[in-house]
Amino acid sequence: MTTYLGSDVISQQEYFEQLVEKDPDLQSFLFEAGEDVSGLDEATKAPSFGFPLLVLFMPFVDIDDNGYGVIDAEQDNAFAILVKPTDRTEAARNQAVADAQVMAFRIIGQIRKDAKAGRFRLPDKRHWRVRPMGKVGSAQAFGVMVDFQFITNANAQVGIPS
Repeated sequence: MTTYLGSDVISQQEYFEQLVEKDPDLQSFLFEAGEDVSGLDEATKAPSFGFPLLVLFMPFVDIDDNGYGVIDAEQDNAFAILVKPTDRTEAARNQAVADAQVMAFRIIGQIRKDAKAGRFRLPDKRHWRVRPMGKVGSAQAFGVMVDFQFITNANAQVGIPS
């Protein structure tokens, strides 16, 4: 039975936390309500925290109402994979970005599988922007940020039965 992803933020947090739990390398999950990684330094103080981590950013949501009872939430999403370099050399920083990119591609692959299984929809024209990040937080983490879109049914959020 397919569990459909809700359009609310809590459902998305739970979905990405499950992706982290399934991944062989990712150790931590962080949700950021803004456009930066301001909570990273605080999160690193938790005993259960570890690198590499996935950071999910609050999505921008466009509500599309076709007037026939289906309300779509078209969501501009972003997540980051951050890795702490083994040392402060350029080679270590480059390796951290390369490792993060491999993990990000694995997450993209799982998102595509889940869309194919019907948990949510991806736009007809899919676009994944993967860009480097560096010197993030006091840990001076490096990695990549991935911008993408998906579409969920928002009927429940606006009070329309599915």
